[in-house]
Amino acid sequence: MANTDKRKLAVATLVYWTLLFYIIAALVWWFISLEKQNREMHALS
Repeated sequence: MANTDKRKLAVATLVYWTLLFYIIAALVWWFISLEKQNREMHALS
């Protein structure tokens, strides 16, 4: 029983960290793309 609980906790922890890193990577990509768009819009004016 304890082994099953440890395995469930390990899977939940892995999913948590995977999603967290995915969200951070998406935010970084979003920031970079907005900066690029900002530079392009500034160059037009």
